[in-house]
Amino acid sequence: MLHQEAKRLQHLVDDLFELSKMEEGKVSLSLEWIDLAEVIDNAVQKVQLKASDKGLILRASLNRSTAWVHGDGLRMEQVILNLLENSVRYTEQGEISITLGQTESYVFVAVKDTGIGISEDELPYVFERFYRVEKSRSRQHGGTGLGLSIAKKLIELQGGEIFVSSKLGEGTTFEIRFKLEEQGGSI
Repeated sequence: MLHQEAKRLQHLVDDLFELSKMEEGKVSLSLEWIDLAEVIDNAVQKVQLKASDKGLILRASLNRSTAWVHGDGLRMEQVILNLLENSVRYTEQGEISITLGQTESYVFVAVKDTGIGISEDELPYVFERFYRVEKSRSRQHGGTGLGLSIAKKLIELQGGEIFVSSKLGEGTTFEIRFKLEEQGGSI
């Protein structure tokens, strides 16, 4: 029990240190053209077992022809993993889907679940440090309350935006958007 608590505290310190570095502009990103479909495939593989263990269906719908964005592949995977792991953590039955697509103006990644949802009153706070939606069971679900703060900062540092929508008792959707940019003369 002591070992578990020490690990939790170390994770908290690491997350705080990382967020602090980002806010001071001292985090280095390795920006290049990355294939978001490949990044998502890797993240889905890492989360698949956790989802299966809970009896959840994990679906990926990836438009591979519009999957390139200018970003940091490892940091992007960190964000997507965080969103997928949160979905698994807060979904007891049903499914989690991740979609990669494109509109006329942006590329998007949407992670949608059939979990506990977030009340409308709490939605404005989900990206704040240490904010937890499920306070009564936060120990059961783990986490430091910093994952979404870090995810938002990482997406913003790569020129993107992140949005959340949710209905209590029905599920939550997180959507990441990147404006379409030209890569080698084509969009």
